[in-house]
Parts: sequence; structure tokens; C-alpha cells
Amino acid sequence: MKVRWSPEAEDDRAGRITGTREVIPHKSYCLVYEIKQETVWVLALVHTARQWPPVAE
Repeated sequence: MKVRWSPEAEDDRAGRITGTREVIPHKSYCLVYEIKQETVWVLALVHTARQWPPVAE
């Protein structure tokens, strides 16, 4: 499967966890992903009202 980056997706940023990237596909959600070689791994889809990354107890 090939991934096509839309102009909006090109506005991604470095993630808050080392080695990840983040993109906001909707004003209420943050998509957290990483790229390994030619594979895109979606790690989390987080509602923006939630704490990310989660706080360790």
C-alpha cells in the first residue's frame, strides 16, 4: 500500500515521544505515528482533550 501525503499532512511535527511524528487530521484529534524504513506505523489516535503522552503512575 502506498501512502499519499496531503498538503495538510505535510504540516506534521516532531512527536512528544522521541522517534514519533504527529499530525492533526481534525481539530479534535492528534494522530501519532512513526516511520520505519518504508512502513508507517500508527501508534495512537488521541482526542486533544486527553493527556498525551499519558502520565505514568
